Amino acid sequence: MQNCTSGTYTGTRYSGTDTPTIDACGQIARDGGFECFAYGTQEGDTGVVEGTDCTSDGVAANDCIMTNDCTFVTGWEDHCRWHVYGSGLTTTTSTTSTTTASSTTSETTTTTYTNYQAVQNCTPGTYTGRRYSGTDTPTIDACGQIARDGGFECFAYGTQEGDTGVVEGTNCTSDGVAANDCMMTNDCTFVTGWEEHCRWHVYSSGLTTTTTTAAPYIVGFNVATCPDGFDQLWGNQTDCVAACEYFQNAGLFSGRTCSSDVGYWADRMGAEWTAVAYCVLLFGMSGVAAWTNVDERNVRNDSSTIYGQVCRAASTTTVTTQVTWGNLSSGTTGRSASCDANCVDTDGCTDSDCLGWGLYCSSLGTQYTHLQGVSYEACEATCEANSSCYGFTSHGDGCGSGDNCYWWLAACTSYAVTDCGAGSYHYTKLKMGWNHADPF
Repeated sequence: MQNCTSGTYTGTRYSGTDTPTIDACGQIARDGGFECFAYGTQEGDTGVVEGTDCTSDGVAANDCIMTNDCTFVTGWEDHCRWHVYGSGLTTTTSTTSTTTASSTTSETTTTTYTNYQAVQNCTPGTYTGRRYSGTDTPTIDACGQIARDGGFECFAYGTQEGDTGVVEGTNCTSDGVAANDCMMTNDCTFVTGWEEHCRWHVYSSGLTTTTTTAAPYIVGFNVATCPDGFDQLWGNQTDCVAACEYFQNAGLFSGRTCSSDVGYWADRMGAEWTAVAYCVLLFGMSGVAAWTNVDERNVRNDSSTIYGQVCRAASTTTVTTQVTWGNLSSGTTGRSASCDANCVDTDGCTDSDCLGWGLYCSSLGTQYTHLQGVSYEACEATCEANSSCYGFTSHGDGCGSGDNCYWWLAACTSYAVTDCGAGSYHYTKLKMGWNHADPF
């Protein structure tokens, strides 16, 4: 009902241990007679408030508070720790008439539907599918269960004779013709044309669909490892800057220039050092985040600052545990004389390592990471250890110590031949275990 607010909260705040599910919190609300309640959002959950996307920091995840009503109260948007939900408790008032010889009196009776909230009066809404008779659905609970089982957020249930509903200020009374009948609705909106006999009300089924977007990056105070579903972020300065900006936008710290922070040591130590450096978040001793940088270590506790390893959401592509390599540099396309001259009897290069002519991946477009000044050996080692690298191309001056490394960030589907030029080598490998076969 309301995003990123705890509304008009009141009474006990239940911890996530007491209310591990939203159903548990909803039951407390219904038992206590509350029409709405606030439930703590998960880290990374989002909500839109006046056109602005707000993201939860998860501090109140699964906590539960009752609310006096269902209204929005500002001041909670920044960390979006709560959403307000309808409990499904609805009070319906119907009026019946009793006629005696001397006079006509009216008495008011109240029908309480414990688990359902009426959202529209005197309409079947956008009804769809089968119409169940009162024999099939003698209670509103039976109709509500059909709705939930079918994935419907709302349903129409037939009103009792004498039940009333207000539509645009006008009281409408049911003739009871559809009493206890049941239909599903495509949504929860009002459709006019049914007001006169008020045979249906539309109710919320209690089915709520929540979409949770996983955080692309996470970090923990003094934590050097990553949980399942995340990889250590290292050897990638661009992604480290992106992680820094993500954390800063989430409010973990502020006032930093991420490219400068991450680039400080990377620029001074060079590309080969950076290619194996960890992306880390630096914290104060109290656990307050300060800034992001890269370092050759991801554990630090020097009595003034502490590191946290930055973790990136893992690729959905599965890699086999044992990494093997397929050599895509064909060798049948020939080698240049200059390459032979550079390789033979110099540093022990094999023919397959020294190809003046070789294959490169022509289908990647911009889906690669270029590491300048990184040797062939470092290029292979870092690609092998990183789940986002599908293979690599390494080339440059000399044999086996090239200064250009290109990680493939997607599976290669087509290859082309290139002449690397005199005195250079061009070596291409793919990572096996990705969902395609070694072409050689």
